[in-house]
Amino acid sequence: MRVLRLLNGFKIGPNELLLKVDSKTQAYLDDFVERKKAILKAAKEQIEDFDKSIQEEDAKVKAEIDEYFQGLVDSGHIAEVEKLNKPPEEPKKEDEKEKEKDRDRDRD
Repeated sequence: MRVLRLLNGFKIGPNELLLKVDSKTQAYLDDFVERKKAILKAAKEQIEDFDKSIQEEDAKVKAEIDEYFQGLVDSGHIAEVEKLNKPPEEPKKEDEKEKEKDRDRDRD
């Protein structure tokens, strides 16, 4: 099969090769090509089915994650985690001035 594809029409000097097969070989090659196409079609369908099942499974798992996360939000756990993860607030300048005044008073 490959010889027919690669060498048919191959230039040798000014001439091109013309490969021919007898009718029995041609029938065998035609059958081979049809079987190969059928196998490839079946494989493509299996891949599409596999892809579809993966997408369905991903959607199911995502829905479960969303449901679990919503449960955490509803129960208030997420708010608590956000509070814990929140960076500490910088003291305000006014608070610093008041603390300084308090320190000065305590020294006197």
